[in-house]
Amino acid sequence: MKKRRFICFTIIVLCIIILFAYVRNRQRNVILMDDTWYALDGSWILLLSHGEPVQKDYVEIAKQLKGNYLDVNEAINKLSKLEQTVDVQNALAVGYIRLFKAEEAEAILRSILEEKDTDEERSVCVLSNLGVVESMKGKSEESYKYFFEASQKKIQDPFQQLVVQSNLVIRNAYVKKRRGEGILNEIREIKKLIANERKILGSNQMLGIYNYQSLGIASGMYDGKFNKGIEYMKKALEIAKVTYHYPDLEASIEYCLALIYEEGEKNYVEALEHINQAIVIINGWLPNNHESVISYYLERGNILTDLRRTDEAMSDYTFVLDNSSSSSQYSVLAYYYMGYEYEEQGETELAIDAYINAYCVNQKLGEKKVEEDSYDRLLHLYTEGNYKEEVIDFEEWLEEKKIEYFQDSVK
Repeated sequence: MKKRRFICFTIIVLCIIILFAYVRNRQRNVILMDDTWYALDGSWILLLSHGEPVQKDYVEIAKQLKGNYLDVNEAINKLSKLEQTVDVQNALAVGYIRLFKAEEAEAILRSILEEKDTDEERSVCVLSNLGVVESMKGKSEESYKYFFEASQKKIQDPFQQLVVQSNLVIRNAYVKKRRGEGILNEIREIKKLIANERKILGSNQMLGIYNYQSLGIASGMYDGKFNKGIEYMKKALEIAKVTYHYPDLEASIEYCLALIYEEGEKNYVEALEHINQAIVIINGWLPNNHESVISYYLERGNILTDLRRTDEAMSDYTFVLDNSSSSSQYSVLAYYYMGYEYEEQGETELAIDAYINAYCVNQKLGEKKVEEDSYDRLLHLYTEGNYKEEVIDFEEWLEEKKIEYFQDSVK
């Protein structure tokens, strides 16, 4: 009897090993779809249009648009020398989006839409890419409208239909989250998109990486299911290992993991490991002044602050100020966080200068929370300091500081 049990147990173990080996072998030998006409950046899938006849070198240039920023600049230069068809113009816009040049991309895409003879297939690409541009500009509602309009076009290719829906559903989740609405329907939709890709391709590939990241964002960052968010993000990275190498997207996944570990789990050591990995991946791939690079350094500064590694945090905040526009939201946040660090160190004057910079730069942006927070910290430092004898009240003191800031900024 014991012998029979042993034999049965051995057979079961062997079956499990064989099944595992079969699955691993299938993963390693996945037949990948041609992803030439899709460019994945950190947050979106960009669509490249194409038709017959294809201009000479256009296919190779389209592939080059998915390289690092030097490749993209070279591709833009080559595209500018081709006949300016709708396909070439749309590809130029994709190049500018990759370099985070929203104005240049928008001008091209809107000029294409003004052409009355743009067919359905190309309109889908242009509208979807315009949705990305609106997102880059911080216009969530407008972004959603363009993604939705693209999804309503007659899309012949079932895979392209999944791509358009993938962009749409995660944008809709973000819009609903900002409105304070639930996003369970969007989470279900993302899961359906993952399943549908498997039906079409036989396995999760390009869209699997993207949609598992979206599922991680929706679950872990929007819905507060931190463990689920981490699980889905790691699944995205697993698929990437056996399919495509998209540095922008992989760095974005590591960045999202860092955010979840920092803000959700309060596991700052794990968060630092992931944000470091994001920076390793993206360094040299995108220029230092690219928004993704700047946001990664800002996040690492915050994590280092949580770990009380102040000098390293201040170095990252300085990197943000050196590489971002002086009037950007990243500059505002870097100044604010530096003010907090100076305040913690007892460097009151430096803290005041940093908070004043944050407060004044933000007046151009109109972010209410940053304005209120900076105002509160300045009021606290004024109350704690010896300024009351110098001026009538806090508002007059603040006005003097603002005048000093604007005088210094025009020198």
